[in-house]
Amino acid sequence: MAISKKLTVGFVSTFTPESNYSQFLSESIYKSKQNDLKLIAYAPLHENVSNLRVGLKKKIWNYFWYPLQIAFHSFRDNIDIIHFQYEFNMYGSMIFSSFFPLALLLQKLIRKKVVTTVHVVVSQNEIDEDFKSTFNASLLPSALIKTWFYINYFFIGYISDTIIVHSECFKETLEREYKIDKNKIIVLNHGIPSYNNKDKKLNLFKKLIHNYKNKKVILSFGYITKRKGLDYLIKAFEKINKKYNEVILIIAGNVLIHEKKYIETLKKKIVDIPNILIIDRFLTLDEIKALYSNSYISVFPYTYSISASGTTALSFAFSVPLIVTNLGSFKEDIEETDCGILVNKKNAHDLEKAIEKLLTNKKVYKKIKYKMNIVKKERSWSNIAIQTINLYKNNLDIN
Repeated sequence: MAISKKLTVGFVSTFTPESNYSQFLSESIYKSKQNDLKLIAYAPLHENVSNLRVGLKKKIWNYFWYPLQIAFHSFRDNIDIIHFQYEFNMYGSMIFSSFFPLALLLQKLIRKKVVTTVHVVVSQNEIDEDFKSTFNASLLPSALIKTWFYINYFFIGYISDTIIVHSECFKETLEREYKIDKNKIIVLNHGIPSYNNKDKKLNLFKKLIHNYKNKKVILSFGYITKRKGLDYLIKAFEKINKKYNEVILIIAGNVLIHEKKYIETLKKKIVDIPNILIIDRFLTLDEIKALYSNSYISVFPYTYSISASGTTALSFAFSVPLIVTNLGSFKEDIEETDCGILVNKKNAHDLEKAIEKLLTNKKVYKKIKYKMNIVKKERSWSNIAIQTINLYKNNLDIN
């Protein structure tokens, strides 16, 4: 079917903090300069999107009325395809997120093609007491949470014309547990940003780490939460530090309100351990670049995997070899690319041995960095944008 007019896509998401997934993808689609495609970014009313570099952006929705607000604007703008980004907390609390299938249904009623990127896929088996504690839902019965996820994922799959996930394991979970038609699900890798690795931002890095002494940096970056397994990383590093005093561990990232007690627990654990620094605040993009460009190893010892990680994408961007837990999308990524070392979850001994291997085996270390340079070209945001645009165009052929 030939496209006789410009294809108009409504891209619904949050776009902060700066350079998140949605900003990278929407900007890359815009930069692709496809003459037959027009993209409109539909952002929340409360967001500052002044740094979002797309042709057309509108702040149109809030947590209370987003199904109606988005439907009104997509109808008025005469869009062809509506592309929703979905995480279970993107559209507010559990109550407001429950309206998300309604937002999809309204789009179908006004005859729009619906594409939904499901960033977080929660297996029913992962909903236990640890999961509830991590997401501040300890008072809710597990059966209720499981039912909530089942209903949401089922209707997202039923209503959407196409679903995008970032890993085969998430596709399998949606098929097996939530009965979504496998023919609707497309796997597109998380994109990798392009940065100038020669710009080390040393002055900024030295400000972040006051006692910087040319030590090899082991970095764990991202929201500091219980599910990151940082307790085990600290335990592993305590032994590493006794053998190799030229290394420093940096745990950096913002802290959610309900995780305040957890960060205080971590700080108490490191009081008597030298060469560990916790930076528990929001970091600017320049600060993040400074950390990654001066890091030797990046470690993500998650205790469970429910989404592809933008922080590991940054490791690829700066070619910082990875140590990740042997589960979910992390497992698939390392098995596919051979760009790191897999460790068992909640296992400080495994972490210690993996860190030691990358510190001492230069041949393995260089091999991983070489492969990371190849992968980041294959998964560049420009390539992911072209794949996404082709998916949009293919959706016009769906009956």
